[in-house]
Amino acid sequence: MTHDFRTPLAIISGNSELLLESEDNPDKKRNITNIYNASTMLSLLVQDILDFTQIKAGTLKLNNIDFNIEKEFKIIINLFEEKFKSKGLYLNIHFNPNLPEIIKSDSNRIKQILMNLISNAFKFTSKGGVQVIVKLGDRKTKEILVKVTDTGVGIAQKDIPRLFQEFGKLDDHSELNPNGVGLGLKICKQIIEKLGGKISVKSKLEKGTTFTFTFANLIETKMRKSSLKIKICKEEEEECKKDYRNEEKENVFTDHIMIPREGESDSIDIPKEESPNHEIKKVKIANECNCSQLLIIEDEFSLRKVLGEFAQRCKIKFDEVDNGLKELENVKEKIKSKCCPVYRLILMDFNMPFMNGIDSAMKIKEFLKTEILIDTNIILLSGMGPEEIKAIEELSMSPFVQIEHKPLGYQKIKEIFKEYIY
Repeated sequence: MTHDFRTPLAIISGNSELLLESEDNPDKKRNITNIYNASTMLSLLVQDILDFTQIKAGTLKLNNIDFNIEKEFKIIINLFEEKFKSKGLYLNIHFNPNLPEIIKSDSNRIKQILMNLISNAFKFTSKGGVQVIVKLGDRKTKEILVKVTDTGVGIAQKDIPRLFQEFGKLDDHSELNPNGVGLGLKICKQIIEKLGGKISVKSKLEKGTTFTFTFANLIETKMRKSSLKIKICKEEEEECKKDYRNEEKENVFTDHIMIPREGESDSIDIPKEESPNHEIKKVKIANECNCSQLLIIEDEFSLRKVLGEFAQRCKIKFDEVDNGLKELENVKEKIKSKCCPVYRLILMDFNMPFMNGIDSAMKIKEFLKTEILIDTNIILLSGMGPEEIKAIEELSMSPFVQIEHKPLGYQKIKEIFKEYIY
């Protein structure tokens, strides 16, 4: 089910990004941006539904990775830009200077929580706006703390306990938000607890509401070089400026102690066995030649074309196939080339006809090792849930250098090409 949801979303968001790159007309670009933002929000909402079923079944699993919290939170802020502008509201986010540059947690789940909280704040705010503050929480544990404050209608104290119940929508606010069934906060609470944190709320009627949540940071990281403040829509009003100054005073830390790294890296090293007769070769392929450096395997035609267009825009020469058997044939044929006998990178789907991504990748690795021991990097493009991904990562001889979730955006693809091809 996860895979079936993510594939069409990847096609919509991927084509939207391609159109945005080539469109100069402001009106058309705004319409395309709305499509792209809607597909991104839909992807997170789909995750809400999937998480709800996993919570019910007691099978919710996390996918903890290293990520830049400023960069990922900015994605969510940008999704709401047009909506806030259309309503005459501001949306600000501030990152405290003591916040680590890179943290480790479930990036997608945390963005999902932030999106739910901003979305709720938007629905119940008619003037003023919303401010998000991200900072270090507890000085000893170095957990991350996020506050989302709005200037909306507020919540009566008697109603607050209902917020985190299933379908706990408030009747008093039904005229402001007639849509939805009230699942978001229930899911947020259970995911936050799974992330090692807590969520709380403070509110005053006609004054506004503040949601505060924390989550554990599982990695030792470098401190951020500088703070970043993003302003969207109107300038901050005086009340939010006052709140921001208070937040700065609350969170001035003098120590930069980092917690130890826990667990293994999310990147998977390909095991390489030594041979008595051969030496493992790394082939440097010149970008100037006419050889393909990339192989794309994806059975969904539209998504395969999106990935190919991404490669073309990055000036990457590539081949494409629609199943795992053909991919192995391509690899065997390429080995005959005197110029570039291997692909530098293979982007591989998991669910494919004839042979799945794991079996296909294993056969490619086995073939290359048996023939001339020339290595190539394989990245799995997955729409699977975290439990399946964890099982792949724990394989004793995993064929993948990394696993990426669909939908995969243009910026992420460029980062991958920079690391493995350029």
